[in-house]
Amino acid sequence: MTMLAARAYPGETRLRLERVAVPTLHDGDVLVRVRAAGMTHGLLSLWHSGRTQLLPGVLGHEAAGEVAEVGPRVSRWRVGDRVRLHPTLTCRDCAYCRSDRETLCSTLAVVGHAVYTREAMPLYEQYHNGGLAEYLRVAEWSLDPLPDEVSFEVGARVHSLAIALRALRKIEPRQGETLVVAAATGATGAAVVKCAPLFGFARVIAIGRSRQNLARIAALEPGLVSTIALEDLSSDWERDDGLTERIRVLTGGQGADCLVDLMPTGASVTMQAIYALHKGGRAVLLGGNYAPLNIPYGRIMVGNYTITGSNGYMRRDALELLELLRAGRLDIADLFTHRFALADVNAAIDLVETRDGGPLFVTIDIDAKESAMSSERNQRVVYVGTNVGLFRATPGDNSQAYALEPAGLQGQTVVAVLVDSADPSRLYAGTRDEGVFRSEDGGRTWQESSKGMVYREVWSMAQHPTTGEIYVGTQPPAIFKSTDRGVTWTNCRSFQDMEESLFWTFPRAPHIAHIKYLHVVPEDPEKIFGAVEEGWIVRSLDGGQSWETLKQGVAFDSHAVTTVPGQADVVLATSGAGVYRSDNLGERFMKSDAGIDAGFTGGGYMSPPVIHPDRPNVVFAAGAEVPPPFWFTREQGARAYFYRSDDQGRTWHKLLGKGAPTEGLRPAPRSCVIDPRDPDTVLFGLTDGSVWETRDGGESFQPIMTGLPGWISGLCVAYPSASAPSASRVATAHANGANGTAGASAQPAAEIGQEYEITITNQIDNPFIGPNGVTRIGDADVRIPNATVGQKYHVRVLALGMNQFTQRTEATIQTISGPE
Repeated sequence: MTMLAARAYPGETRLRLERVAVPTLHDGDVLVRVRAAGMTHGLLSLWHSGRTQLLPGVLGHEAAGEVAEVGPRVSRWRVGDRVRLHPTLTCRDCAYCRSDRETLCSTLAVVGHAVYTREAMPLYEQYHNGGLAEYLRVAEWSLDPLPDEVSFEVGARVHSLAIALRALRKIEPRQGETLVVAAATGATGAAVVKCAPLFGFARVIAIGRSRQNLARIAALEPGLVSTIALEDLSSDWERDDGLTERIRVLTGGQGADCLVDLMPTGASVTMQAIYALHKGGRAVLLGGNYAPLNIPYGRIMVGNYTITGSNGYMRRDALELLELLRAGRLDIADLFTHRFALADVNAAIDLVETRDGGPLFVTIDIDAKESAMSSERNQRVVYVGTNVGLFRATPGDNSQAYALEPAGLQGQTVVAVLVDSADPSRLYAGTRDEGVFRSEDGGRTWQESSKGMVYREVWSMAQHPTTGEIYVGTQPPAIFKSTDRGVTWTNCRSFQDMEESLFWTFPRAPHIAHIKYLHVVPEDPEKIFGAVEEGWIVRSLDGGQSWETLKQGVAFDSHAVTTVPGQADVVLATSGAGVYRSDNLGERFMKSDAGIDAGFTGGGYMSPPVIHPDRPNVVFAAGAEVPPPFWFTREQGARAYFYRSDDQGRTWHKLLGKGAPTEGLRPAPRSCVIDPRDPDTVLFGLTDGSVWETRDGGESFQPIMTGLPGWISGLCVAYPSASAPSASRVATAHANGANGTAGASAQPAAEIGQEYEITITNQIDNPFIGPNGVTRIGDADVRIPNATVGQKYHVRVLALGMNQFTQRTEATIQTISGPE
């Protein structure tokens, strides 16, 4: 029996994917089918510096999976058990091992990583191959049980988290203190920041070299983290104690209480951070740094500092973390920034080595034979609306460029394209000339579908993902609603009765305003937002029956508006004068374009912002330095850039990675869309008929379509291969119910919009919202607060999604009746 393994060779920097024999088990051994593994910078540094022993071999000290086979004399584990690797190898019997100090053991080694002493070599020889393979052989005592509530991906990275937890514990923090984290932008630094709230810190000051990478760290715990970018300090900061002074300014002159230092090289940051501690401050050092610290004896004595080291973590740290994760007291989903298939392991190495874009937790999905995103991307269709018609684009052979073909409505200006939320073969297109068109066959044929619409000059469209209700915005400014999938439309008449509509206008003749953008809040179909060009933001809280104007703090010239997934009170609006943000459902906005290049407009002429529900803190947009007509008349054109925000639009950074326009684009970005299945993939449509794409969250860019005959006025990403709901299966599910228990895979799969009779089969205690009754609808988890085992409910499925923490499908439901 063979397996696929990523093997390291001495003197090389790339792993070789090879098929090798599955390890043979001896007494006390366990064979683990690896499901997820971690990729870390420290692992690569050891290998590339020539310090990794017993090569060729399999690297990887972070892994989790299922027991595939047990060797003789193994009684603790059974085939199918979920486990995580505890990679620390020790004698397990010395004074250190018996007193919770096993990392001081003279036989210390780490599976798939390193051996530290000559005494440790015999044990390391037995278990030196790591988790970057389909199977892993370990001693039975090298495994911890992985709770069902903890995904394999999270289980694999407990190692990095436990190092952070141990360091914080050694500081002996007290409630309300201030913590400084030096070198905070690496994986362990991010883990320290994420674990800090568990210890009651009131403030965290994160230090790093890059302002851009620090923005991602600050977004992990909004409101708790302040940042200091070394690139923002004066050029003489190492000589004039500029870092010490900056920390003291942030702490009101008091100094910080604690320091966790992860600096891998150099002494300046560490020393100045220690000098910024107030009397009695504590510091723990764990960066693996060999630079000498030239701190005067008297400085330590008078300051009464405690400076200690921390090496790795203890077994109990990992077990405590698993319990925190199981109970939901620690949610680390936002630490995972990149995932790769085993076949793409060298791409993961490149990312971790270069650290382009500030990757945090990089994981390897061992099960994936190819990159899941790459596979799905080949099925993707991009519909491109232009001012000369609609086009369909499909990936080419290398998935870098797209094949283009006309998709109907030629000669018309197609401003918006929608794929129906329930049927991917049904499309809607809004045109400036003849209203709305509808296709039932993926865009092959179209029928005009504007019955009930008084105005036919469409400027915007939006559909609610659950109810299927569609809204259309027009010129003259009016909003029409369809409750029958675009067959008929009704006028939201009260919209035109607002007094503020008297002030709406537009620069070009005939000076009539239009509804440039519409957004229906996914969490509440009654809430609809619109952007009037030129006008303000408008809002309905009752499904379009009544409307109001929102103009406090927002620009008169509104272009787009959206809400943050899961936080509908947070509203972002873009305009010809920058970005605006509201924390109270649009009642009052604040200018929010720090980091965006300002031209004539004072904040950038911005595209619509896009946010993926899996990463609600991350926002993408593009902006031109100047408004039209200067895009075409001045030598440098629009001078447009791509932007990303990691804190829900509070601050922005320009994306200047590989392939990005470092001097700005001459054409202007007019549309922006994010891939519904991949939060790292964003497409931008420009006025020169080109479409640019990033597939890694903005770390690199490439034009995937060029030379389209016209402006890009609308983009839509679709997956037409997904099947529409089966009528027979829906009918069966509705008639028979779906009282599934865990593992009842024979039950019909859950369907959005369908009703079910369910019976609570299990109960768990959630630390945030109390007791939950749990059952399944098909293969989807359902949770009902305060329900008990045996209670029956009549429910309707509103949405389906993957729980990032448990990696299981969950159904969002509406309770129609119950309990019975």
